Amino acid sequence: DQTRSTIFVSSFSGAGPTFTARNITIEPGVDIVFDSNGATANTIVLYGDLIVDGSLTIGDTESLVTIDPNASLGVITKIENSQPHADEFDITYWSSPVVAAQISTVFAGVDPNRIFELNPAEENLDPGFEGEYIHWFVASGSMEAARGYAAQGIGTGVQVLNFTGIPHNGNYAEELFYEAGGTSFDNFNLIGNPYPSAINIDAFFQVNDNVGQIQLWTHANAAVGGEYDFADYVTYNASGGSEDGVLPNIGSGQGFMAEAIGPGQANFTNAQRLIDQNTQFFKSANSKKGEVLAKAGSEVERDRFWVKVTDQYGLQDQILIGFFDKATDDFDPRYDARYVNYHKGVNL
Repeated sequence: DQTRSTIFVSSFSGAGPTFTARNITIEPGVDIVFDSNGATANTIVLYGDLIVDGSLTIGDTESLVTIDPNASLGVITKIENSQPHADEFDITYWSSPVVAAQISTVFAGVDPNRIFELNPAEENLDPGFEGEYIHWFVASGSMEAARGYAAQGIGTGVQVLNFTGIPHNGNYAEELFYEAGGTSFDNFNLIGNPYPSAINIDAFFQVNDNVGQIQLWTHANAAVGGEYDFADYVTYNASGGSEDGVLPNIGSGQGFMAEAIGPGQANFTNAQRLIDQNTQFFKSANSKKGEVLAKAGSEVERDRFWVKVTDQYGLQDQILIGFFDKATDDFDPRYDARYVNYHKGVNL
C-alpha cells in the first residue's frame, strides 16, 4: 500500500511477495533478506524513503524500484548472478546498481588485470592492448553509474557478486563517444543499467534517439573450433531482438554495448524501470511479465521473422527481419542495425 509505511522489527529471509510501501524502516539488529534464489522475480516498490538501521539484501532476480527520485535511501546489498562461465577466461559485462561500489571489493578474488572498461575516445599505449583491444583499459577505483565493465570471474560456473551501497535512483546520463563516418566498432560504448531493477529497452530507446542498437553479451558458451559463439550476443533495436523470444528488458547489474548514431548521452530514468521482471541477462519469453512504470508511447505493430544458420561445429548466427510502417527501403538507423562480425566463423 503506497499510502502506508512499513517497519521491520524482526528478521526475515526468503521469497517474499511483491509489496508496495510509502516508507520502509528496518530497525537496528534486523536483517531482511529478500531473496528466493532465483525462484521469483518479486519487487519491493518504494514511494518514499528507505531507512536501514539493520540490513537489507535483495536477491539476484528480485528488485528494488524507487518511485521518488529525491527519496532518502539507506545502504542495501544487491546480489547479481552471471550466466555460467564455461571456462576461466569467460567475460561478463557488469554495471553497478549502487553508488560508488569499489571494483576491488565487488570483484574480490578476480585477477585485477582482467577487469576492463572501454574508452573509445582514447588509445591504450600498453603493447598488450592492440588491434581491436586498443580502446580497452584495466579498470580500478569506484564503479561509475550507468557505465559498463567487462570482467573475468573466479574459475567456471555462475559468478555471484555483491554490490553494497546506496541504491541508484533518479536520472543518470552516460556520455557516448560518436565519430561521424566511423566503422562498425568505432561508435560502440560499454554502458550499463544503473538500477537495482530491470529496465525496459523500448522505453530506453524512446528517450535516446542517438542510440541505434544495443548488444547484450554473456560469453556463456565455450569456444568451439577456436571460435566463440555469436549467439552469445543479442542485438536489440526498435525492430526488436535478433533472437526470437528475447524480452525487451535489461536486468539489474548488466552492462551492454550501445552504438551511438549521433552525439549526446545515454539517458536513464526511473520511468524505464520494471516491476517483477528482473531475469538476469537475456532469457527466453517464459519469464514473468513486467509492468513499465511510465509508458512513453503506444505499442508498435511488428511483423517479424528470424533466420538462423549453424555450421559443422555448432556455431550459430541469427538475424531478425522486420516490416514496419515507419521503415523505408534505405538504411534506417533505429530499425536496421549494422552487422558486426565478432569472429571469423559462421555469419549471415
